[in-house]
Amino acid sequence: MAKPTTRKGTANAQFKRRVPLHLVDKLKGQRFAADLPTDLTPFSETIRVSCVIHDHVKFSLRTADPRLVQIRDDAASTAYATFLHAAERGPADLTHRELTALQGLAVDCH
Repeated sequence: MAKPTTRKGTANAQFKRRVPLHLVDKLKGQRFAADLPTDLTPFSETIRVSCVIHDHVKFSLRTADPRLVQIRDDAASTAYATFLHAAERGPADLTHRELTALQGLAVDCH
């Protein structure tokens, strides 16, 4: 299992994971974003971090607190796994009912 790393010049931990070889060409240059909790309480507010994908995904977890590092690393790992699963699966076919529901959500936003 991968764990948070550190880099020279900062005490903040860093999230770093490699991109699977079969997805590197497809994802290189795209952006990956994750919403990380701001504190240790359940359902806390989040901060959004993002990075450009190369042969790896790497960004600061923006904290040195070991407990918060672990929580943010877990949240980032979950978001990254979901992102990779969606990239492998590709676009999903939606039913007419799902399309109508999404259209209703889009209309409510305006």
